[in-house]
Amino acid sequence: MIIRVAKREDAGALTRLVAGLHGHREHLAPRVWRHGTPGEVLRGLMSDRAVRLLISEEGGILQGYIAGKFERRRLGRPRRAGYIMEAFVRPGLRRKGVGVALVARLLEWFEKRGVEDVSVSFVVGNRAAGSFWSRLGFRPLIIKANARPDVIRRRAARLGSRASSRR
Repeated sequence: MIIRVAKREDAGALTRLVAGLHGHREHLAPRVWRHGTPGEVLRGLMSDRAVRLLISEEGGILQGYIAGKFERRRLGRPRRAGYIMEAFVRPGLRRKGVGVALVARLLEWFEKRGVEDVSVSFVVGNRAAGSFWSRLGFRPLIIKANARPDVIRRRAARLGSRASSRR
């Protein structure tokens, strides 16, 4: 297995891997935010200088990919943070060390930049992702919850009318 930085000529096969992640059942839930088509997502990852996009290949076949971003923060802690944006391994190759190898190589890149903390996000209900990331030591610290503005407005109005009727 070879882990290397993705090149422009990998775009076709890599787009199919990105589509594999974005086509995952949990990613297709109606309320999960979309960041464009797989091709648009890939172009964004490849054009961002703060992003490291790595692929795993064997025999010229792409097995998986990982994208991580380095951030230097002026205030707060950690000052140097790493964020794993996306990661995907072909289903038939999971639990064979591909994902761990991709994470290990990305971690080397983060460590060269002095990263103090690494975060990852994954869709609630994706048990495979939760299991993988927890085995590597990731623990939930923040819960990100989403709601549509019309739902918030309606519920806030209902709660506001209850509060004013108690006075």
